[in-house]
Amino acid sequence: MRDDRLSGLVAAILERPARADVQAMAQDIVARHGDAVAGVLFYGSGLRDDADSTAILDLYVLVDDCRSVFRHSASALAARLLPPNVLFLPANAPGNAGFKVAV
Repeated sequence: MRDDRLSGLVAAILERPARADVQAMAQDIVARHGDAVAGVLFYGSGLRDDADSTAILDLYVLVDDCRSVFRHSASALAARLLPPNVLFLPANAPGNAGFKVAV
């Protein structure tokens, strides 16, 4: 029974569209890094309906090749050896404080 409730909760979260500012940042990330981006996951407290609209939002970017994100070979190697690598991207819209992005 407990598994059914958890499955229902996860399904409900997955059916909700992400915030417009999150969608815009995900599109910007894909535009910047192209086919190397396998996916962008929005997670954390920003998912809650009652989330603070000025909070830093959490994204996890899955990439096929760290060199597409980290342009210097030493940085790309370090990123591959010691994941996740957390970056801060500034706010793209009023109402958020920016994005914490783990690659």
